[in-house]
Amino acid sequence: MLNLSEGIAVPRDGEVLVVDGIRSSLQTFTPEGVIRAVYYSPDREYLDLRGLVSVAEEPKTGALYALSKVDSTVYRLRAVGAQ
Repeated sequence: MLNLSEGIAVPRDGEVLVVDGIRSSLQTFTPEGVIRAVYYSPDREYLDLRGLVSVAEEPKTGALYALSKVDSTVYRLRAVGAQ
């Protein structure tokens, strides 16, 4: 469930990525709006990136990036494991 949706992106796989500004998480949804996954930092219940406001996919490589308004930083995201 989203608490405060901030940014949205639709990568080439068709899933919808949404940044939750309250939970500092990245969530994925099917095109129909069914939640698929919530992404967090290892050993935490949130992404350890303060003030997330946006997410984007680099079209050529599929790399994901997130923007922090608190740190004024763009982060490149990567998978670190699955639960």
